[in-house]
Amino acid sequence: MDVVRQAIMYLLLVAAFYGVVLAMKALSRVQVPSGYNAVENLTEYTSYRLDRTVVFTAWKPGDAICWRLGPDAERAVNFGWVAALPGDRVQIREGHLEVNGKRNPKGELIPLPDCGPIRVPERHLFVINDRHQGDSIAYGPLPASALRGRMGSLP
Repeated sequence: MDVVRQAIMYLLLVAAFYGVVLAMKALSRVQVPSGYNAVENLTEYTSYRLDRTVVFTAWKPGDAICWRLGPDAERAVNFGWVAALPGDRVQIREGHLEVNGKRNPKGELIPLPDCGPIRVPERHLFVINDRHQGDSIAYGPLPASALRGRMGSLP
């Protein structure tokens, strides 16, 4: 009987530990670095909640997102919105991003000639921010490994 109680106690402790680890991942935060200006109205040093537990298939257009482009501190934190999902067609027409033939309302005019369409590859997202700095307009569709998490919202 004591062995059964002890086993149950260990299982409860493991479950509690696992729950704490998941909660900490889900409740992590990301801070806007000094001088970041790719999204209007983000105040430097402001901290935003970041949900790192989002599975790739749960992303949808319009979700606020944080991503990392590389090990450089300069490119480590980027903010924006999901514009297109895997399989979507994106193109630039008259300075605007179009997704599956519909104009995307986010972001400034894009100073590029008309181009595309391209299809977003599997396990990639097409993300944009207001000024198109460090987003998919500049670097192409982002792989799942670059995604840091979903944010509650952006201004």
